[in-house]
Amino acid sequence: MILALSVPAKFIFLDEPVLGLDANHRELFYRELIQTFSDRPRTFIISTHLIEEVANIVSDVVMIDMGHVLLDQPVETILAKTHAVVGPAEEVDQYTNGLNVIGNDQMGNLKTNYVFGDLDNDRPISDTVQISSFDLQKLFIFLTNIQGNGGSY
Repeated sequence: MILALSVPAKFIFLDEPVLGLDANHRELFYRELIQTFSDRPRTFIISTHLIEEVANIVSDVVMIDMGHVLLDQPVETILAKTHAVVGPAEEVDQYTNGLNVIGNDQMGNLKTNYVFGDLDNDRPISDTVQISSFDLQKLFIFLTNIQGNGGSY
């Protein structure tokens, strides 16, 4: 990893670079990665399953599942399309009917439908339903668990 961070190449490929490191050393690696990029900007391509750890330091994301590219966009563009719709189950289902619901959670009558894509701003929404965004890791989990995916979003 030290060699990868210090080499003056235009492109640096890192495959699971923090595999086997404890939490302290993973943080140290990410700090050094950011520092070396600040000192000498170049392209780092990081292949990882630890999405939550790199989500705040990457600018673009390519998600691949079973040989199919699911996403290839800037992080900001992707996150702008993630919506967690939370509220009473019946109202959440009514609001999200016809939208691209990629997953859901439910506890009692409280339900969350996870939508990837644009929301219909003309659609009426109940006062008991709230909308927020969700993170890249949850998006990755949902998109790679859709059977027969193979498409792009």
